[in-house]
Amino acid sequence: MAIFFIPPEHVKENPKKNIEEDVLYDLNRLLPPEAIVCVGIDAYDNHRENYRDIDLVIITNTAVHVVESKDKKGEPVIYNNKEGLFIQHENGSITRIMNGDEPARTQAIECADCVKWGFYRASKEINTSFAYILVPYAYEGSDLTELTGPVRGSKSVIELVELINKRDSNPKYNRGLNGLTISDIEYVLRVQFNAHQTDTIKGYKIGNTPRPVDRTSKFNRHGIPTNNRSVKKESRTSNNQETIQYIGALVGKAKQLVFSISSFIKKNKYYCATIVLVLFLMFFLLHGLTLQRGCFNGTVPLNMRSAPTSQSEKVGQIDKGSCFYVNGISQDRDWLRLGGLTNSGRWVNAAYVERINPGDLKIIMQ
Repeated sequence: MAIFFIPPEHVKENPKKNIEEDVLYDLNRLLPPEAIVCVGIDAYDNHRENYRDIDLVIITNTAVHVVESKDKKGEPVIYNNKEGLFIQHENGSITRIMNGDEPARTQAIECADCVKWGFYRASKEINTSFAYILVPYAYEGSDLTELTGPVRGSKSVIELVELINKRDSNPKYNRGLNGLTISDIEYVLRVQFNAHQTDTIKGYKIGNTPRPVDRTSKFNRHGIPTNNRSVKKESRTSNNQETIQYIGALVGKAKQLVFSISSFIKKNKYYCATIVLVLFLMFFLLHGLTLQRGCFNGTVPLNMRSAPTSQSEKVGQIDKGSCFYVNGISQDRDWLRLGGLTNSGRWVNAAYVERINPGDLKIIMQ
């Protein structure tokens, strides 16, 4: 599983470790084992003299990805250009998280700068650092992709991992970590950020599946009192959410497969182009083996028909002295079917075609 770090209790009075179990489970499931995930780092940037609470830092082989999580206990979080991020409550009221997209970008970038400065203090300066805003319970219609440029928005962990993989594989951004080893990174996390390695957060074993919701409890998963009617409603909502998450996971895997294939093609474009060319030539070679080349030397143009009968629609003519490919013959052997690229599928009277061996042609059933 991926390597997880959290800050100790004494870093601050209330260390930020409120990442949901399903988020940690998905991170452990989707990230490669060599990835390092830091949960709830309170980064101090002595260059700016300020603290920045950071929910997640994901360190890959090529970059450090700093993630600001806007997890609001399952309530839908909506984003748009005019109002920024805000929570839509069941009673219709809203709570604004940020006004406009610039503050969101600014906060995320400053968090990334804090982490980068922490590595710099350890004399292990990093070259590549990115910032993201993750809203695991975002309203599906909200367009977090409007957060582009130096900061990208994500509605799910699957989408977040896709963004990380996409940036890691982009040579434009891939400038590396100055040869940092795992021990170097662990040193920075332990010394500069006072974090320690763990596989358990808030009593939850990261590698295990998330704990199921207790439907008989008087409180829901977020500690809010409920009654039997609301429990049933929550059960139906949870089942719907699980179905949506399952479909989302399938879509995410499909996107990842398409992205992997496209990445492979981009990295091996000359090799792939050669294979396509060879297959193309083989197709025409094999196709040509089933064709015969006939010629017409009549006194008037030869009619081409849509079917092997003289009453069928006329679909063109062949001039005197023209040669063409033939790939089939009718059951009564009176008509020849044309092949090739231009007149494929059309029929001509066999009596007017020379240089053809009818016995070697495929009989076309009509």
